[in-house]
Amino acid sequence: MMKLLTRLFLVLLLFSLAACGPPLSAVYVSTRPVGGMVKVKETGTIVPDGGKIHLPQGKYHLDPYQVPNSPGSVVITVNGFDEERVVVPTGPEELLSRFTIHTVPAGGTVTVVETNRSVADGGTLTLPGGRFTLRPSLAGYTPRDVTLDVKENTEEEILIHLGTGYANLSLATEPAGAEVAIDGEPRGQAPLSMDLPEGVHQLALSKSGYFPQQQEVRIAAARDQDLKLTLKPVPTRGTAQVHTDPPGGSVFFQGRKLGKGSVDLGRLPFGRYRVKGVKQLDARNRLVGEVSFRLKRDKTYRVTIPLDQQQRRYHDKWLPRAEALRLEQQNYSGQRVANPVAIDMTLDDAALATFGGPDQLVQALNAILRVGDRVTVKRGGTRWLLWKRDARPDPEFKDMATALFAGATGTLPWAADPAAVTVRLSAGDSSPAGLAFALHRARTPLPLLDLADEQLAAGGETISRSQADGVLTLVVEAKTAPQMDGSSVKAAEGLWLAQIPAGSEPLRLAWKEKPRRLLLVSDTPAPFDARVPETSLLINEKKIVNVAGRARVEKLVRLSDGPDYEHWQRQEFTVSGPLAAQLDLSRDEVGPNGRFGDYRRIWLVNYRNGEALSQRQVMASYRVVDQKKDFSSEKFLRRGKLGSQ
Repeated sequence: MMKLLTRLFLVLLLFSLAACGPPLSAVYVSTRPVGGMVKVKETGTIVPDGGKIHLPQGKYHLDPYQVPNSPGSVVITVNGFDEERVVVPTGPEELLSRFTIHTVPAGGTVTVVETNRSVADGGTLTLPGGRFTLRPSLAGYTPRDVTLDVKENTEEEILIHLGTGYANLSLATEPAGAEVAIDGEPRGQAPLSMDLPEGVHQLALSKSGYFPQQQEVRIAAARDQDLKLTLKPVPTRGTAQVHTDPPGGSVFFQGRKLGKGSVDLGRLPFGRYRVKGVKQLDARNRLVGEVSFRLKRDKTYRVTIPLDQQQRRYHDKWLPRAEALRLEQQNYSGQRVANPVAIDMTLDDAALATFGGPDQLVQALNAILRVGDRVTVKRGGTRWLLWKRDARPDPEFKDMATALFAGATGTLPWAADPAAVTVRLSAGDSSPAGLAFALHRARTPLPLLDLADEQLAAGGETISRSQADGVLTLVVEAKTAPQMDGSSVKAAEGLWLAQIPAGSEPLRLAWKEKPRRLLLVSDTPAPFDARVPETSLLINEKKIVNVAGRARVEKLVRLSDGPDYEHWQRQEFTVSGPLAAQLDLSRDEVGPNGRFGDYRRIWLVNYRNGEALSQRQVMASYRVVDQKKDFSSEKFLRRGKLGSQ
């Protein structure tokens, strides 16, 4: 029974304690200054100065209530039983920043304009937040204000440069009245006094009847100077009348061009002088000379400048003519192709007009010709040599084109350089396109491709090439350039050229409208010589010919034209199938044909050159006479001598 009563008592005690709530601490709040109010952040309770609040055990933040720029919270911890007393600062706190001031040079004074407070070099300024103007000062230096933006509660060292120093220069001359210039700026007549910034200055004095005088003046800040200078009188003056031989040259004296022809140098002090002469012959050549003379009397001296030196411009620099030509030849030799081609052509006025004007002719020839190639144009009884000696048209190249259109003669200063091949163009082929095709065909007997529009495939051609073929030259006569990897240059209306870098990938050319003609050449010779000789056949007779020597031909495209065909016929043969090992596409046939007349055959030979395929074009012409071959003859399938030795 006692145990039951004890348990009942404990239950009643627990219910009683729960009804009373947790234990509380009494917190007495004071503010500084008095009269403030405090807000308990965790409960939101506002307590006036001198008030009391009961708080359970825990940590609390007491914040100044409605105080701008307040000092911040006071943190207290209560245990729920003991009393606590706390003072909360509620007044705004002014946060100051400290600055240690240094001046360059040392020894300056800095004044805060807004407060009129000054501090010496090395002193300390205490400033609240905001923007202030600092005005440094030091004897011998021009004041220069500095703006300082102050952030609150920082501490910094500030280095203030006082600017450029100055000093006073008092200048006197003997005799007085000399014109004074400092650093090229006139300052008046001596005697005079002036403030100058520190540093080195150029002082110039001039006075009629006296030699001009120049000297350096060194100014140190705050160190005034007195300077007295004596001018040297000029002796009796003379003059000189100068001209060039040959006449018409320009006269240069003391770095200035005085004019052409006979030039008066004016009154000069006695002494020795040197004059130079230049006579411009053209944009690239001139005559030069110089001579010294001495004035020792009050008279006019006659001075002749012999223009006895030839100079030539090379890369915007005038050099002795022989040196310039040597460098030009060296530059030419470095760019010259191994097989330059010379073109001889005759142009009447109508043919010349197809090239446009001198500028268009230069543009076309610069695109068509390689360095070393040249064109000799005959017009009437005069010849002009347009010789490409640089990747960019040189002045002689342009001058010769201008002379050609003007009908004037022109000369070139260089030694002869024989061409590897000379091609003479007929009058009907004397056009930009005719010139381009003739020149690049002459580079090699076996081009990669040389076809006219009726021989080209519709839509485009794919040409095999190897790295050994090197850089390829593409010449196209068409309204628009074919589509290809890389860009082409428009040499003239309807004429396009491109330099195609070496590679082993097939070259693909595409077009919507066939070009009128197309040529693709390499300077690398083919590994075979396949000049198929002209021959004569009977009707129904054929002959085996060697088109590719002993090359490993993997594909052969045959183009045929003649009385048996309405137009060019294209056939393609490849090494494939079970009999591939027995196929020899390096040989093909001419004939048999059923009609007499003249026939042409073109072979596009795709041969293995190492690991890569390459291509060359071989052409042949043959005639079928009006006589039939007897089928029973043992010579029906006769084979002539293959190939050409």
